[in-house]
Amino acid sequence: MVRPLKDEVVEKLPWLFSDLNFKLTYFEYEPRAMGEMVLLESESLRLRFIRERSVVFVELAPPSEPDRWLDLKRLWESLKGERPQPELQGLAWFVRDNLVTLAEALGPNFQKTKLEYERLVEEGRQAAERHLGTRAFDLPKTTWKRVLLQVLPWVLLALIFLWAIFRQ
Repeated sequence: MVRPLKDEVVEKLPWLFSDLNFKLTYFEYEPRAMGEMVLLESESLRLRFIRERSVVFVELAPPSEPDRWLDLKRLWESLKGERPQPELQGLAWFVRDNLVTLAEALGPNFQKTKLEYERLVEEGRQAAERHLGTRAFDLPKTTWKRVLLQVLPWVLLALIFLWAIFRQ
């Protein structure tokens, strides 16, 4: 079960509040839209975490233009000349901070870890089946072709729309 984004930010990133003096000023959760937003503010920055489905985006805004949100990845790239790899960097920090726990889980406790891991994989597969209403990976090729032909025009339309926006 996914915990509310607000709780995760408060519990997993306490240094934002204690060290950087951010204050939680707003949060919302839309379960039907599968989206959440958490807004933090300090004297020098506005920081927004957005989770859509299971993807988290981070945006920043200056106090001088509080509604001018900049994607953190793009901002990082414009400042540093390179794209950040938050998954790589974040997961590397996770390994560093949890090395003892991981070594135990993959060493003496591996049988227990393997059972729990396989249970979660199966639970995810069953949730996907319930969501899709069928066994997605068992669809015949003709069904995949039919689905692709139904989705492709919408994807092309979205790409044309994005091209029109960004070419200006």
